[in-house]
Amino acid sequence: MYAVKGRGVFVRQAPEPGKHHGPITNYLLRDEIAREARAAAAEFADLSDDELLEREAELDRRWVTIREEHQRVFNERRGFVHVK
Repeated sequence: MYAVKGRGVFVRQAPEPGKHHGPITNYLLRDEIAREARAAAAEFADLSDDELLEREAELDRRWVTIREEHQRVFNERRGFVHVK
């Protein structure tokens, strides 16, 4: 559902998979992302610079682990064997 000032409230059909979102859907997606960003900023507002840097380092370590695991699974599915 969406409202257009001076025109009324309308119901839009859900976008089909693979179709581009219309301007109303794009606006709603941007609004949701902005809400999530504000919530995240509030969550980390009380952390010191050192605490933020430690969290960043931990995320970097986790990202490396995830990338390595993704590559391992990808190689297994392709029939490649990775030897360390």
